[in-house]
Amino acid sequence: MKSVRIFSLAFLILIFAFSTLSYAGVPQMMNYQGKITKPTGALVDTIVQMTFTIYDDSTSGNVLWADTLGTVAVEKGIFSVLLGSVNPLPDSVFTGDIRYLGVKVGADPEMTPRKEIVSVAYAYKAQYADTAANAQVAVSDGDWAFRITDTADTTLITGGEWGIARSGNTLYGDADSTHVNLGVACTTGSSGQNYKGCTVAGGGQNKAANAYATVAGGLHNTASGLNATVTGGYGNTAAGDYSMAAGYEVTVTGNNSFGFGQSFTCTNSNTIIFAAPSDAMRLGINITPTYAVQLPNNANNSGQGIANAWYTYSSIRWKENISQIENPLDKVMALRGVYFDWKQDQTHDIGLIAEEVGEVIPEVVTYEENGVDAEGLDYARLTALLVEAIKQQQKEIESLKAKIKTLETDNR
Repeated sequence: MKSVRIFSLAFLILIFAFSTLSYAGVPQMMNYQGKITKPTGALVDTIVQMTFTIYDDSTSGNVLWADTLGTVAVEKGIFSVLLGSVNPLPDSVFTGDIRYLGVKVGADPEMTPRKEIVSVAYAYKAQYADTAANAQVAVSDGDWAFRITDTADTTLITGGEWGIARSGNTLYGDADSTHVNLGVACTTGSSGQNYKGCTVAGGGQNKAANAYATVAGGLHNTASGLNATVTGGYGNTAAGDYSMAAGYEVTVTGNNSFGFGQSFTCTNSNTIIFAAPSDAMRLGINITPTYAVQLPNNANNSGQGIANAWYTYSSIRWKENISQIENPLDKVMALRGVYFDWKQDQTHDIGLIAEEVGEVIPEVVTYEENGVDAEGLDYARLTALLVEAIKQQQKEIESLKAKIKTLETDNR
């Protein structure tokens, strides 16, 4: 604080505050506010003339800019002015060296000491980094080029065939001009090699260590195979050529393979693996899955699959408590084969009713979470029932044949 006189020679106190104006561009003005009180602390309500001067020294120095405002309104001790509203305040005043503001109220001498202007005012220099005008300067000096494809879109292009990298990253080889390395503490290429097209798009501590290898982001990921890709995640490695890895600590060493999930290694080539030892993985095609693999309940191709064969795990090595199906023929007789039309598109079909099958052979029927509404049935597992039913039926046929033969013999 510093005391000054206003007209009546009464001593007043002036407290300073700075803030910059917010515009789309950098204005040639600066908002300046302060508080004026009498020595007793009483607030002032008046209109005064104020002169503001910027120097390059705290006590003497050169005048870099000055502005006098003839009518500054002070209400309850508070005033607010725009420095540069009369005499524009050029950005050349702020070159990076310390600047000092002198304030003169009315006919009184300029206040001492001068007020040091701190970082907020130096935001003037931001126009060299943040404005389109500076981008145009960059274009004119050949660093960058604009390519305008239509009235709405503009592409910023390097002025030459240069790589792009964040400061502090490592780019190996003579082909680093083809690299993109935008992550934090990331590496493209390999020591002693001249790999082209290595890309790290973001993330931290990632490595694209082979020709045209790519890491899209994430943390601690490595794409070390030719044309290998890590899409993100943590601790993943795509070491096979043309391989891809994603998730958490997934390693793919096989060529042309893809691994997604958590904590596993794919060593086979031409393989796709979805795995998460800590939780079940599910694959849904046009549906949110509740099973390991699930298609929607559609009677057309979108709900169907086809293959030459589909094998079911069935070795005795994995089974216990084995018992033969009892009364298989009675069970078959309790079933009903039907023709029907699907409600969704009236497609004609043939099959069984899951609810009816569940009353007889619940082992082949799946239910909704409520345990009441049937969801589907496994037609393939009905084969075991049919085999036993045919065997039982054949025994009855053989028994009848034997009885008929005995009757024929007795009647001779």
